[in-house]
Amino acid sequence: MLPVVLLLAACAAPVPSPPPSARPTTSSTPTVNLIPTVTPGIINLHMFTPAVGWAQRQSDGAILHTTNGVLRWGVAAPGIGTEQIIAVAFVDAGAARLLAAVVPSPDNAGAKAVITSWASDDGGAHWTRRGSMTDIALLGQPPGSLDFVDRQHGWYSITGLGAAGSSAIFIYRTSDGGAEWSEVDRTYVSPTPGQSKVPAGCDKNPASFINATTGWVTAQCNGGPYFMYVTHDGGLSWRNQALAFPTSQYGSQTSPPRFTTSKDGCID
Repeated sequence: MLPVVLLLAACAAPVPSPPPSARPTTSSTPTVNLIPTVTPGIINLHMFTPAVGWAQRQSDGAILHTTNGVLRWGVAAPGIGTEQIIAVAFVDAGAARLLAAVVPSPDNAGAKAVITSWASDDGGAHWTRRGSMTDIALLGQPPGSLDFVDRQHGWYSITGLGAAGSSAIFIYRTSDGGAEWSEVDRTYVSPTPGQSKVPAGCDKNPASFINATTGWVTAQCNGGPYFMYVTHDGGLSWRNQALAFPTSQYGSQTSPPRFTTSKDGCID
């Protein structure tokens, strides 16, 4: 496979928990929950055409979909009961993926959560419950970030577990729309054994992918060279991608690349 060429340009304006593990389960029960509404406060806006797009309601994080522009939205969320939506990815004009979980209460500090994957391919009118990930400690931890490059290939990153300018990162991958998940990387604050994995050190951003195989992990560092690691096998292995920027004694920061074509992109 030919690697993606990254063209750099100026872009517009605590101790970690025990390692989680992924165990796939599946369910195919659809749910319907589509209610037209006018919603004044929205976040996480993704428009795929001037009329069609996705967002979340600011008050409660509910999934919204529109085919009439940004002034009128419909609530397009699955029936998840007592679960909370913890990560969302809007794939295209009709498809969305999300992760939901029952987050343990403060009285159950050591409890592990079951994270459930949901999928919709018809603008949120119907949702299918897909696979799940277990043995993940969510209490007091960041909820993580979900990234899908198409309707099948996605990654879930948990970052921010750390201290003293360093953070851990756990990365999970699916290649069937969320029916099954596998752990492809687990990096703690202190160095971990193994070759070609994301190294310890620096405050990491979630993994960001451009296609089914190529993605990056970037970070903010208190010192040393710029932190940018690339994978060309979906996250199974990582290597440093050098940047032609001068280093600074005050540290450095790189953000996930943003692309305008399959080869042309920029980073902050």
